[in-house]
Amino acid sequence: MAEKAELGIREFHGRWQGFQNLLQAELNRWFGTRRWIWQSLLWILLIDGMIGVIGIASRIFEELDPAAADVHQVFGLIAAFGSIGTVILLQTVIIREKENGVASWILSKPVSRGAYVLAKLFGNAAGVLVSVVLIPGLVCYPLLSWLFVGSWLPFGHYLLALGVLALEILFYVSLTILLGTVFDKPAPVMALPLVLIFGQQPLIGLVPKLIHVLPYTLSTVTAGAVLQGEAVPFPVPLLATAGMIGLFTLLAVFRFDREEF
Repeated sequence: MAEKAELGIREFHGRWQGFQNLLQAELNRWFGTRRWIWQSLLWILLIDGMIGVIGIASRIFEELDPAAADVHQVFGLIAAFGSIGTVILLQTVIIREKENGVASWILSKPVSRGAYVLAKLFGNAAGVLVSVVLIPGLVCYPLLSWLFVGSWLPFGHYLLALGVLALEILFYVSLTILLGTVFDKPAPVMALPLVLIFGQQPLIGLVPKLIHVLPYTLSTVTAGAVLQGEAVPFPVPLLATAGMIGLFTLLAVFRFDREEF
């Protein structure tokens, strides 16, 4: 199998034995091939293409004053598409290797289960953040600046806003990896995060205090505030999201330690 050929084991000891080798294998799957290029082009087409169409249409039909456009909503669209894409990309990352025997083969080598989970998380997080957030985000910079604002946005603030979006995407990366350790079929691994993506706004409407817990406001409020140099109105979700990423990671390691092969 290709996965087996990629993995040359070196000696490591301790709780995270083999992590470096496994992480390198995951990074090679993204950056050792053209995968990251094709994924970047796909998300440029989907995300930046959509934003470009909205911006051009607003100017042609003059239904929206570009100078008064709400960048909060634009970042919300970017995060929504990016989150959905992340879940679709990663839904079978662990399940596929459990099904075809690669996971059991890897774990028969001198590597730990915790190292396997962390390598899956960090390696795929790097691929997703580059292909779904960073590159499409940089391409989107002139579109947002000139179609919606009419001048260059502060580039430093824009990078910080992309960092906020990256945190929201990481939330879905870690959640999808966790669900991959829990379930043996891809349907619930994809369905549960998608329900959360589409259901956050109604949930917050029913239970307003959830606005401080769910990552919904990161893209719809926080990223726009950072971009415009304003004070962040809801700082708690930043910490809550980071905390949940850590919690999902620990739960994934805990659950996979008890997986039977």
